[in-house]
Amino acid sequence: MSDIGNRLKQFIDSQGFNNTEFGNKIGVKGGAVGEMIGGSRAIGGITLKKIGEEFPDLSLSWLFFGNGQMLLPKNEYGKVHKVEEPIKLYMPEDPGKAMLLRYLDDGDVKQKIRDILNL
Repeated sequence: MSDIGNRLKQFIDSQGFNNTEFGNKIGVKGGAVGEMIGGSRAIGGITLKKIGEEFPDLSLSWLFFGNGQMLLPKNEYGKVHKVEEPIKLYMPEDPGKAMLLRYLDDGDVKQKIRDILNL
């Protein structure tokens, strides 16, 4: 069993599910969950997204890397602290800001800024 598999099993057990029940929550068969735990099947992007949606208090950093605690801390209102989706951080709703960010991300523009700042 891989480290990720061990942690996935630990989380499933902590929630009181068996593999089939957990699989039903995330849209995969119980056998597939067993394969993920055993390490013969990788946890794909779609499955990872579903796990994050179904279990927002599970730390995916803990699941994949063993960093921190299994469950994310909650604020004073009992809500899990969540990081904004990266796309919202880098592509704001304002089209002008989005256009400026795309412009500043261009390699030629970055070089011109470095030249101006003598970096």
